[in-house]
Amino acid sequence: MGLSQIPPPCFTEAGDCCPYIAIHKTDTFFYLSQAQRGLGETSQKFVDSAKRALSKTCAELALRYASFHDLETSLKLYDEALMHDKNSLTIMSQVADLKLNVGDAAGAEIVLQQITRLDAEHETANLMLAELMFLRDDVDGAVFHFRELLTKNPKHTTALAQLAKLLHRAGRLEEVSIVFTNSQG
Repeated sequence: MGLSQIPPPCFTEAGDCCPYIAIHKTDTFFYLSQAQRGLGETSQKFVDSAKRALSKTCAELALRYASFHDLETSLKLYDEALMHDKNSLTIMSQVADLKLNVGDAAGAEIVLQQITRLDAEHETANLMLAELMFLRDDVDGAVFHFRELLTKNPKHTTALAQLAKLLHRAGRLEEVSIVFTNSQG
């Protein structure tokens, strides 16, 4: 059995994550307490770096759990990752994608809206939001997000095709030709 086939360690009874993460959490909290005692700006930078590393480790474990279809544990690890790096757009995108995979469209939409508040031009978040609205038949919301994507990248084929399909379904055929004309440059 190869290393990639070995399932990751599971959560303990107390709900804490695996011992590997627990060790890193202990180190992070130690350095944080040292920085709070006034050991300087260098210590705070080190603590921030340790928190980002811990967050990255949790996210990597979450991906691994997701690959073994343990989505509940994966979501817990993503929550842990976001506790240590609240503004990680990559992790937030992975959480939104996982929430969509488990059928939590409302939860995914909340996460995607948080991403767009942090970065209004985040391509993945705008595309996922537009597609969610497209599936819910929220024509105006979906059109807005697809146009945001096409403003940034006029040749974004997925956004172009979905917007054309949406406008066609909504009976706004005159706008379809305008969208294709704008995409040609």
